[in-house]
Amino acid sequence: MTDPFIMVGVPPILLAIIGGGVALALCICAGVNNFADRREARAEAEAEETAAVEAEEA
Repeated sequence: MTDPFIMVGVPPILLAIIGGGVALALCICAGVNNFADRREARAEAEAEETAAVEAEEA
């Protein structure tokens, strides 16, 4: 017969481990996406700055 502790205690532990893994994966994905957004915004700002400098020189 199965031990009641295993029946009651193991599923929440497994859910916590799986949930923690999913949360960690989401955080990593969000961080990578945020980094890409910041890099894109920085490139756009540099392009605008370059265009402004070229407009002043002309």
